[in-house]
Amino acid sequence: MKKRLITLISFSLIFIFSLCRCGGRGSGSVLYNPVPLGILSISGGPIYDFGSHLVDSETVREFTVTNIGGGSAKDITGNFYFSLSFTYLGGSYPGTGGTCGGELAPDSQCKIVVQFSPKALGLTQTSLQLSYFNGSSSVVTSSPLLTGTGI
Repeated sequence: MKKRLITLISFSLIFIFSLCRCGGRGSGSVLYNPVPLGILSISGGPIYDFGSHLVDSETVREFTVTNIGGGSAKDITGNFYFSLSFTYLGGSYPGTGGTCGGELAPDSQCKIVVQFSPKALGLTQTSLQLSYFNGSSSVVTSSPLLTGTGI
């Protein structure tokens, strides 16, 4: 009786594992099937200071965007929310002379070109934000924080 019970349990487990491929490497794996994610990193550190410039003058800086993830970053767009002093050179992403497009493959780089033109006296700041789909969900970068002062 004991031998029959062990045999029955063994066949039941084999049957269950064959149905779900639990722990397997196949596409039907139930326990773990990671999606390689695109992860964008922007040069300039956590804070990039454009320095002090005359109101309405123009200062241009190029930033490097690198996909440090294992998957592609797709549907990439850029925006500066609530800032008139920071724009992409020429008015739209990726900026005149920028090489970024809508997608960036893993271990790839591209350039964006940002212009600082203070509209008033004093400190101005905003985050350099890129929105993209990382392979699993929509993501928005929040770094670097761009600062500059109008004089």
